[in-house]
Amino acid sequence: MTATKLFLALTAAIPMATPHVEPKDLDAVFADIKPDQPGCAYAVNMRGKVLYQGGFGLADLATREPITPATRFELASTSKQFTAALILMLAQERRLKLAASIRTYLPELPKVYDPVTVADLLHHTSGIREYFDAFRARGDDESKPHSREEVLAFVMAQRGLDGPPGRRFSYVNTNYFLLAEIVERLTGKPFPDVARERLFMPAGMKETRATLDTTRLIAGDARGYQIAKNGSFVAAAWTWQGYGDRGVRTTVGDLALWHGASLAATTGGKALEVARLVNGKLRSGRPVDYAGGLFVDNRQGERVVSHSGLVVGNRAMDVLYPDSGMGISVMCNRDDIAPAERARKIALLVKPGAPDPGFDRAIDPAEMKRLGQIGDLRAAPDGYYRDPLYGQYLIVAHRDGEPIVSYNMRAEKVTRRQDGIYRARRGVLLSYAIARGGRARVVQWTESGPILYNYVGTGAPGAKQFRPGRYRSDELGVTVTLSRDSNGWTLNTPAGAVPLVAALADDLVAPNAAFSLHATGPQSFTFHTVNLNRLMFRWLP
Repeated sequence: MTATKLFLALTAAIPMATPHVEPKDLDAVFADIKPDQPGCAYAVNMRGKVLYQGGFGLADLATREPITPATRFELASTSKQFTAALILMLAQERRLKLAASIRTYLPELPKVYDPVTVADLLHHTSGIREYFDAFRARGDDESKPHSREEVLAFVMAQRGLDGPPGRRFSYVNTNYFLLAEIVERLTGKPFPDVARERLFMPAGMKETRATLDTTRLIAGDARGYQIAKNGSFVAAAWTWQGYGDRGVRTTVGDLALWHGASLAATTGGKALEVARLVNGKLRSGRPVDYAGGLFVDNRQGERVVSHSGLVVGNRAMDVLYPDSGMGISVMCNRDDIAPAERARKIALLVKPGAPDPGFDRAIDPAEMKRLGQIGDLRAAPDGYYRDPLYGQYLIVAHRDGEPIVSYNMRAEKVTRRQDGIYRARRGVLLSYAIARGGRARVVQWTESGPILYNYVGTGAPGAKQFRPGRYRSDELGVTVTLSRDSNGWTLNTPAGAVPLVAALADDLVAPNAAFSLHATGPQSFTFHTVNLNRLMFRWLP
């Protein structure tokens, strides 16, 4: 189906100049999608009125049902804005306080959560660990069913946090899982019912629902697809139950209605619309780019509000320019398409000169100078770089003189911006600096400010602090075996065997800096990776 143009009848009523766009130019954004493949739907709206929309590909390969603008897709993390809206409504009604500890509303949680506030959950500054990563560390992929009760059991088992609340922005799905729990406790109703009654129906979103079981599809739902090793599309195995952090199904048209209702303040009032777009802050007072379930960028002359979503077989991107009223939504039922990039191309067509939803942050030169002498990342010595606060690693190598940076399971060639900052995938920004004491550092620039990775060398001759044997983490609920032979160290986990290299005498690092182990004594070590830090493992006799 090609783009459906609703532009002509609406132009006269729109109080701003909207450029004329040929439908074929919008169709071209999706020209690579074949009619017999899974695909995408999109819509462009002005204050809730759809200007352009289209569908491409199939919603279900078995039934051959085509994708149209009326097809419902799983929003994944784009669902978070609805959870945030309900929390902010309850705050407006004085049924909760954003500054209160989450144990005020979930008193059964361990005391380790005392310093975590509702606002910390809302803005991803809680320091709470990521349940997605925890389940995967156990060896569970998305094909193994997980219930909300299992997620809550993981939260209850924790005896520590990733880091102090309010110190760093760290995007963690557990935060919004807990916000949905708070909504249910305070309303006495299931989260899907509250969302329908207080958000979807008032906004006229008749095709939208929050659902616990994402495997239960109804007529009009798009089925998610993955690409198999042979290149064919297979139905996605996504069986994890949940809502709050994900779980909303909707159409591009309904999301346009949500944009309109939000901007007109017809759902929740003006106070809610203002609160949704207020950036969170760290304890230091430094703002972060995250507001009420939305990323809000105020640095390009016009605000850009956006959120992406990703679960196995489903992708989504939602962009709103609240000052002009333009909204763009793209949803896809296949793993190999990036809706954010499609939304960006649409924005360039329908709103020339619009701020880029994929905009890279500008780095304050004064902040860079405080870190010491600024150098080019190409001059950074090869080897291991360690974050002393969280125990995570970066690995730097060079190929043909250009830096290759390994972090969080990925090794990639980074690209240099005009200001000397290097960009990795997903917007990770890196630079190289030499501290006043002469220590080399790689700096990761984040919403929380700079994260410093100090150079620790090219590796240690051995890891004398570690003892081979079986180890158990009660927090993670898993037993692993640490062994050593003539080839080096290996960690045998439920997810498989992982070779390790000694970066320091008390640190072992996995390939591509996927994780590290830090010896805390002769019979214990802590596990460190993104959003899953300081998990204690103890030796089993």
